[in-house]
Amino acid sequence: MNVIKNPDHLSSAIIYRQEISIMTAIKNSGKYILPVPGGFKCCLPDDILYIHSESNYSECFFKDGTKLLLSKTLKNIEDQLPNHHFFRVHRSFVINALHIMNVQINTDESYLTLTGNLTIPISREKRKLFSVGTL
Repeated sequence: MNVIKNPDHLSSAIIYRQEISIMTAIKNSGKYILPVPGGFKCCLPDDILYIHSESNYSECFFKDGTKLLLSKTLKNIEDQLPNHHFFRVHRSFVINALHIMNVQINTDESYLTLTGNLTIPISREKRKLFSVGTL
């Protein structure tokens, strides 16, 4: 017969397993997990309009008008997002293609307009993402 000598160890193992299961369930639901101080925020990727970065911080902007400051680099966040909707269009911007309303490609300046009439710059290097030949 097995005797449990340390019940605290068993309960922490059960809690850890539950945490793993909950996190897996959240990810499998299609939600994206954004780390925030003291925890995390769950959101559907479609709720994100764009993410703007400055240095080692990024700000996530949502379609409901809210925003969230993250202490992660844009590259770190970009690597975790589903790549079939999110594209880096500038060194400081990742956008959700589902929210593109208009694209303007000019020799001087290129930009796109997202839901809510938000204007995002497109870098010269990223203009090829919007090539008419790829339609």
